[in-house]
Amino acid sequence: MSSIVVGGGTYWEYCLHPEWEAFYGSAGRAAALLALLGEHVELVTFGNEEKGRYLKYLAQTYGFERGSEAIGPSISFSYTNPLSSPSIAPPRHLLKQDTTVVAAAPVVLRFGALEGTVVAKGDRVVFDPQDIDLPERFAANGSTAHELAIVCNLQEGQSLTEAESPADVAHALLRREGACVAVVKMGAAGALVAEGEKLSLIPAYRTDSVFGIGSGDVFSAAFTYFWGKHRRRAHDAALRASQFVAYYCNTTDLPVSEQAVVEAVDQFLPNNGTPPTEGRKPKVYLAGPFFTMSQIWLVEEARAALMDQGLEVFSPYHNVGFGVAAEVAPKDIAALDAADLVYAIVDGLDAGTMFEIGYAVKHNIPVVAFAENESPGSLTMLLGTGVHVVKDFAASIYKLSWIARP
Repeated sequence: MSSIVVGGGTYWEYCLHPEWEAFYGSAGRAAALLALLGEHVELVTFGNEEKGRYLKYLAQTYGFERGSEAIGPSISFSYTNPLSSPSIAPPRHLLKQDTTVVAAAPVVLRFGALEGTVVAKGDRVVFDPQDIDLPERFAANGSTAHELAIVCNLQEGQSLTEAESPADVAHALLRREGACVAVVKMGAAGALVAEGEKLSLIPAYRTDSVFGIGSGDVFSAAFTYFWGKHRRRAHDAALRASQFVAYYCNTTDLPVSEQAVVEAVDQFLPNNGTPPTEGRKPKVYLAGPFFTMSQIWLVEEARAALMDQGLEVFSPYHNVGFGVAAEVAPKDIAALDAADLVYAIVDGLDAGTMFEIGYAVKHNIPVVAFAENESPGSLTMLLGTGVHVVKDFAASIYKLSWIARP
């Protein structure tokens, strides 16, 4: 009998930039990681003839067993970048979700799935709903657990509980879901763990790169390994899970051992930031050109990503718009004076953006500059005046978030 059964969806994943193509999905990635860690793992999922070939290869590559597979469609997730919302094919409204598989074992990791529902039955069960819009409650499909841990991001928790703050969400999950542990993930701010009445904050780690696709799957799998199988305290299990995520986000590789993670993550500082719904929102001035479709698109992407981090964003394009210089410039300067940080898009070395960076530096406002295509020589003044120049888009967003909530 398998020591851990993983139940959930398996999908194709694509990212345009950085380029990424893989067949994993939540359950596939979790089963792969747990097998790499030496566990006897069984994957329970949804399949068809096309997926069957990929599932066979995945199982052979990582050394886990294929369990029951209900009939389910082939689904893909396509991302523009690791922080973008995915395009799902087929669209969600065409997916019936009318099939069921059962995941039964002493230790079970259950994910929410687009193809159907997973009924979990186990001694220690970890449930990751994986759905912001319509998350399924754990017991709604007949799932049972002697000890239940809910692992979700803040938005999923808010949808499940209608609570707002991470602490309120965590306590509501314990009450409503009958869980003994709740872990609420908060992106760059880390995670909040509730075990009984005790709350503890888990840091995120300031990695050089941030590849977020699948990072939640890695967290849930690592938490299952440490809390579910090896029965470590919830806080300790979540701390290790955060370190596993740091390793994965920095390398895009699944770690092969706890020791490998500890050694790799030792170089990164932990970030014990303020949860995104607590305290005053840091104000960010978004500097960048917006004269072409591609420039406006990037401003939109950056604004959405910064707001997802719980930051208040002033965008000259959105908040001021076009106009005569005598009217536009004073409004932008006033917003710069009120800002806590500046996020600058510097490819192309737009004159207005470079002025805004210089103004911020002069007034001791921290600046993170996203510069993908510029040579170091063209960025000499930025590099020499303490501007944080970052080449990777996702890493630049997280860099600013970590500075905003040190």
